[in-house]
Amino acid sequence: MIDTLQISTKLVCKIFLIFFMRVLFFLVFVLLHSTKGNTQHQYDAHWILGQDAEIKMDFNSEPVNISLGEDVSSFSMAGSNISMSDSSGNLLFYSNGCEIRDRTNSIMLNGDMINPGAVEQWYCNSGGSDSPIPQGIVCLPLPEHSDIYYLFYLDLDEVNYHDTLFTFDPKRLYYSIVDMGLNEGLGGVNLKSEIAIEDTLALARGQLTAVKHGNGRDWWVIIPKALSNCYYLLQLSPEGIIENKLECVGEEWEQRHGIGQAVFSPNGEKFARFNPWNGLHIFDFDRCEGVLSNPVSIDFPEDTFSAAGLSISPNSRFLYTATTEKLYQFDLNADPILDSRLLIDTIDAINFPTFGAVFYLSQLAPDGKIYIAGISSHFFLHVINEPDSMGTACNFIQQGVDLPALNFASIPNFPNYRLNTVLEECDTIVSSSEYFSVQEFLELNIFPNPTSNFLNLEFSGDLKPKSGQVHIFDNLGRLVKQIPSEQLRGSISISIKEWESGIYWLQYLENGITIISKSFLVE
Repeated sequence: MIDTLQISTKLVCKIFLIFFMRVLFFLVFVLLHSTKGNTQHQYDAHWILGQDAEIKMDFNSEPVNISLGEDVSSFSMAGSNISMSDSSGNLLFYSNGCEIRDRTNSIMLNGDMINPGAVEQWYCNSGGSDSPIPQGIVCLPLPEHSDIYYLFYLDLDEVNYHDTLFTFDPKRLYYSIVDMGLNEGLGGVNLKSEIAIEDTLALARGQLTAVKHGNGRDWWVIIPKALSNCYYLLQLSPEGIIENKLECVGEEWEQRHGIGQAVFSPNGEKFARFNPWNGLHIFDFDRCEGVLSNPVSIDFPEDTFSAAGLSISPNSRFLYTATTEKLYQFDLNADPILDSRLLIDTIDAINFPTFGAVFYLSQLAPDGKIYIAGISSHFFLHVINEPDSMGTACNFIQQGVDLPALNFASIPNFPNYRLNTVLEECDTIVSSSEYFSVQEFLELNIFPNPTSNFLNLEFSGDLKPKSGQVHIFDNLGRLVKQIPSEQLRGSISISIKEWESGIYWLQYLENGITIISKSFLVE
């Protein structure tokens, strides 16, 4: 009898232990795979907003920690806006389309005047201090290179006439490359203001965004071509930009392209674009081939609105359109999508009478919420607390987040950095380690050092002049000498007789990636 009781007790304990271990495994699995709890790829962990002040939103804590940082005079994030963290969520740098500032709020090494032309002349140096193009900049970590980041951003160049109005519109998509291994970890720009695309692009407002490639490694960058139904797509791989193509599908957009937004769904399967005059356009997206298809167009004829924002819920099901005074929800799983439209809320003009309170640009945050900026100056953000829920259950709160200083119509522009799904049909990644092994087989000797008349460069090993460049910066980060690939050879002599005394930095780059970095002294 006692033996039977002991056996029964042991059996119960064993069953309980198995049950407990399964529950524990399930909880750990959920914790590691939840969207809100994911601690990897926290490139968007810090948001920096503000109109002549630094508003910091830190999503490393829950709820988000909002603070007022050091007052940065003559620096605004009112138009183009990107702030970049490393994969663990540590702030690295931020940019307003005019310059790049490091985490100490100082201009990054060679990070000034990144947007030549009309932006630099009429905006960066005219007291506004920022590029006026919302969604006009996006930043991507270069695949397989933890310290390298590509900034893509738009200029303003062409004058276009719209009835009785004229505007400066984008003509070029630039890119600059940030290397965080430079300047003792504060980073530096080793390639600046390179042209990725030159054409008449999305008029007046950016609608520049990106999505992970189906191979789970590369990126697609997308920017609309003006006055057309065409979209440029760039593929960013470990080797840099390896593809540039034009996709034309759906309805043409007329000349009034401005004051809108474009986004990919978090799962990368949908691309949507929206503004007051052309309405809402939704496409299927092939992440392997970079192809847009199955266009759906939705008009808003009964609404009169002058600004538009767009966002998609974390589960990629619900699309939200902000139409100045109204917020709508659409179900992307519905057929047709138009029939699923629900009015979530209308602006509360009694309690929030200022023009700045209206609904504008939106951004999905690391905490799974969607934050919406107003137009003009405002001390708040609107927030959708449960965007995965249908209808008013999404828990939208007007002016639900207080800001400690004025923000002006701006919010950061982030892709979904956490999209890790690899599609079998395009999982054809070839390792790039052989390509970048040049660092192991190339040496550069610079002499004499210190010097006063000439600087000699002597390469030994595997020099690849077709893709290499030499950049030399002074101690203020200004580019003073560039040796293009066609002039590279084993030995090079540079006259420096007219150079000012001081420390200089020399970099040898392959496809925009810093391979060798050395310093020398000019006496």
